[in-house]
Amino acid sequence: MHAAGPKRLEAAGETGIPQIVVPGCIEFIVEGPLSAAEKNWPGRKFYPDNPMFTLIRTSKEELKEIAKTMAKKINSAKGPTALVIPLKGFSKANRPGTAIFNPEEDKYFIKELKSQINDNIPIKELDMHINNPEFAQELVQVFLSLLKA
Repeated sequence: MHAAGPKRLEAAGETGIPQIVVPGCIEFIVEGPLSAAEKNWPGRKFYPDNPMFTLIRTSKEELKEIAKTMAKKINSAKGPTALVIPLKGFSKANRPGTAIFNPEEDKYFIKELKSQINDNIPIKELDMHINNPEFAQELVQVFLSLLKA
């Protein structure tokens, strides 16, 4: 569900358009209603987002693959690119008190992603949640710095 296809995260990089990449919503897989999630993903952590969709926490193995795929696409960008990482959560569901909140696995993903990013791509880690208004303000500043480079 909600698949963006195999070319996701490639368009701006291929054309050389300046881009900021933020790992958002990488810590879950989208499934249908909770009953379908429980049937198709036994033993996993769930976040029932609404009656139609349930979010399923990604495993460490899945996070490693996501980091590898993202890094490959980021590294192939032809234009100015920066990676900005929110350290306190990648989505509305990734916060204290939810079943998919797992800061240790988030740190694992961040370490995997950073270890594979080329040295010429700036990485900025922000000690805030992706949905904080201040996070968006920081993104604007990073983007403006890319335009000046």
